[in-house]
This record gives sequence, C-alpha cells and structure tokens, in this order.
Amino acid sequence: MPRLLVADDSDIMRTVLLRLLGPHCEVVAVVNGQDAIAAAASQTFDGILLDIRMPGIDGVAACRSIRSGGFEGPIIALTADESVSRDPEFASAGFTDLIEKPFAAETLLNRILACFEGDQGES
Repeated sequence: MPRLLVADDSDIMRTVLLRLLGPHCEVVAVVNGQDAIAAAASQTFDGILLDIRMPGIDGVAACRSIRSGGFEGPIIALTADESVSRDPEFASAGFTDLIEKPFAAETLLNRILACFEGDQGES
C-alpha cells in the first residue's frame, strides 16, 4: 500500500482526501507547506499531494524544497486556480502532475494511483 503525504490548509479538503485515499493508501495529512517539508525530510513517502495555495510556505515553494531534499517520487499539485499551470514558477518546481479542484473522486484517485505505478518503494 503506497504511503502518501497530503498537505492542505483546508480541514474539509483534508477530510475529503483522507476518506477518499484512506482505503487505497496510508495517508499522513499536514496543514501547510512547512509541515510538508518537515514530514518529507523525516519520514518515507511514496508520493506527495500538495495544495498550491497555502498560507506561509505555499505548495510551489514546498515542492522545490522537498525536491532539493532529494525526494524523487511523484509530487502532485492540487489547486482551484486554473492559471497555475501557466505560471513559470510552477512549471519549474518539480511537480509530476496537476489536479484541479473541483475534481471527480474517481478521477483524483485514478490519477494519484497511476503515479505510483512503477514507483513502489522509491522515495
């Protein structure tokens, strides 16, 4: 079972993601980019799901930091801002995929699990 780090500042979104992903992944949830960076540095994950717009350290800065720390697994951006994918900062941050909110539960689950195919145990 893949181990996934989820970082989102919304209590509701974290609850939705935990319920959706929990049967398929071991999920560790944190509330901001700083906590995501700390968790990625101190624990092993098969993949990471980062909300882009979080207070303090946002998802783009968190992704850069996590990548610079050596994490090579999939990092998926989650955002309600459709313009994010056109931002040069986003493009160079090191994300594997981008999923836009609102999302269909099945679509989110399939895209996240697809990132793990062939990456089991790597991080």
